[in-house]
Amino acid sequence: MGTKGNQSILIKQYDKIIAVAVLVGLLFSLLWLTFSADRRKREEDEYRNKIASLKQKELETTGFDAGIYSNALQQLKRPRQIMDDGAATGFFVPERRVWCVSCYKGIPFTAETCTFCGQAQPDTKEVVVFDTDGDGMPDAWERQYGFDPLDPADAHGDADGDGFTNLEEYLAGTNPRDPKSHPPLDVLLRVHEIVLKRIPLSFTSKSLMPDGRYRCQFNRTDGNRQTFWACEGEDIGNTGFEVIKIDAKEEKVPDPVIGTRIVDTTVLTLKRKEDGKLFNLTINDNNFAETMVTLILPIDNTTYSASIDGFFVLRGSRYRVISVDNQALSVVIENEATGKKLTLGRQGED
Repeated sequence: MGTKGNQSILIKQYDKIIAVAVLVGLLFSLLWLTFSADRRKREEDEYRNKIASLKQKELETTGFDAGIYSNALQQLKRPRQIMDDGAATGFFVPERRVWCVSCYKGIPFTAETCTFCGQAQPDTKEVVVFDTDGDGMPDAWERQYGFDPLDPADAHGDADGDGFTNLEEYLAGTNPRDPKSHPPLDVLLRVHEIVLKRIPLSFTSKSLMPDGRYRCQFNRTDGNRQTFWACEGEDIGNTGFEVIKIDAKEEKVPDPVIGTRIVDTTVLTLKRKEDGKLFNLTINDNNFAETMVTLILPIDNTTYSASIDGFFVLRGSRYRVISVDNQALSVVIENEATGKKLTLGRQGED
């Protein structure tokens, strides 16, 4: 009965017992956290005091000879040269070499006499040109014309708007600030188009005159339906052509019906009176044409047309078209006054 009574008391008071146990646990935890915080604070204070008590030690230095480094720097700036006596040694010499004016062997650029044959060399004074930004234009030239010696981009600019870059003007020795001073314009020309232009004239027949001359018949093929007759040395009506030479020829060709037949293969040499250009025209050739080239000057889009062996005038200079490459769309022209030849690419190519 006693045991049972005790159990009933525990059952009735279990919630209070649990609450007391929880409170005891919380109290213990609080005490433990307080103790831990105090311990960490003491450790941090000890660490700060230890750091604060440290003192910087003086660096121990040892002396060294600066002359060693200065000598090495001088050797980098002026590397030692291997002397070449020209007879016994065969070393490569790490310096600029030139050909001797007499024996054509390699000698130092600064040599006054050849180390091989003893021949005196021309007096060469080397001029040092500074190009800080490496754009191909010397610093002094850039400053003279108001450019930035430290900006390589100004080499590709066109300060005067004449179609030439500043670098091209420097190379040509012209004024990059004056649009009237520029390199020759022909280098700017580009091929606009290459076409085959039909000439509206055909050679249809010939007849032998009583005086022994041949008289040739020509027809216009441009829709005018005009017929002209002309002998050697005569004009072909109002076509602008003259008969220069008649090469009367006939050939025998196989024929499946009669075996062989005679075919007229006469060839005429005609001259266009406008430009004096000569053409060869075969009888019954209905494909009488010439290659025409149209060039364009990009700075003002002016066009110039000429045929092969024909001429055009660019700003007072006369040029002849020497050859045409239809596949590559390139044209070779020649300045009549200077004889300078120039290959031009198609429009849009730099």
